[in-house]
Amino acid sequence: IYVVSIEIGNGFEDSVLWPLDKQVEHFCVAIRNDVHLQQGFNMLGFSQGSLIVRGAVERCSLPVYNLITLSGLHQGIFGIPHLLKLTARLRDLITEYAYEKIIQDRISTANYWRDPIQLNKYISQ
Repeated sequence: IYVVSIEIGNGFEDSVLWPLDKQVEHFCVAIRNDVHLQQGFNMLGFSQGSLIVRGAVERCSLPVYNLITLSGLHQGIFGIPHLLKLTARLRDLITEYAYEKIIQDRISTANYWRDPIQLNKYISQ
């Protein structure tokens, strides 16, 4: 059995500061470059990784047998838990400006932010 965990960028910082489109692109490149996966494989994504693996299946024509997502954010999120690595300022920026292009292009969480007061903006993103 071959098991691999795909690192997107350089860890936590890139997982927050890269938009999901860029993370999906990097994920697909890593999968395509792994000779052990070229004939097909099962794929598992957890939390934000669920969105990345789902995006990869939808966009990259990967030979995936089964896709499993755990604790995925497929319906979006509203509210950011207190994480020591995530500053209060960044949480406030996302909360207030999630749908602005500059934030959408730079912070992954904004790509799946689902504000119940502004559902029209969520849907249009």
